[in-house]
Amino acid sequence: MLKRDTKALLLNSFFELASSKPINKISVREISEQCGVTSQTFYNHFKDKYDLIFWAHKQRVDEIAEGYSNGSLSAEKALCMYIDGFSQNAETILNACRNTDGPDSFKWYAADYLTQIIMGFVKNKKNVEEVPVEIRFDISLYSVGISAMIFKWLRDEQPISDTQLSEYLLKAMPPLLRAYVENKS
Repeated sequence: MLKRDTKALLLNSFFELASSKPINKISVREISEQCGVTSQTFYNHFKDKYDLIFWAHKQRVDEIAEGYSNGSLSAEKALCMYIDGFSQNAETILNACRNTDGPDSFKWYAADYLTQIIMGFVKNKKNVEEVPVEIRFDISLYSVGISAMIFKWLRDEQPISDTQLSEYLLKAMPPLLRAYVENKS
């Protein structure tokens, strides 16, 4: 079995368990047994169940980021796809938000990873090694805000469409960051 296939198998097992059980009550042994592999097989791929959760999130975000970077996705479409990934897995995402905290917090991981992705876009667009501190602040603020609003949107049972949420989040981009990204002075 290929490494990626094993990871996907473990992830599917995890999602099945998380649909009916709090994440903090799911063990690596249960995840492994659910898909017919040993716990050692799990640990060959992930350090713990939180690493598995973060890996799944990172895979989805990286695909979207690649589409945005190569121009096949607009910012609006990329953000809609990002939101849609949360929406399609709302129950599990909310479970992760309720049952992870501290260094294992899904909320902080999502915001931190989004910060890294946006920082990479800005560096590539401006062809710089270092992003100015005020732009780094705006990127962090925006990433935390996007993440918080998506989690609130999920918790409130999606009172507006994902397209509307995407539009609102794009409009909320800090002006300095918007000018920096859009090549304005």
